[in-house]
Amino acid sequence: MCGRYALFRWTPAFAALPGFPADQQAQWNISPADWVLIMRAAENADGIELVRARWGLTP
Repeated sequence: MCGRYALFRWTPAFAALPGFPADQQAQWNISPADWVLIMRAAENADGIELVRARWGLTP
């Protein structure tokens, strides 16, 4: 499985979320095991949050 992708633009709504880094750079070659910014349901409250997570599957 290749599993590579690029993250080079985001919506203004995504960029306005708390925790979005002001210096977020485009990532053109994201491969499994790279750390990426993701949006998920907040664990301790209603709404959503931005966190860093590893991309890919661990066997």
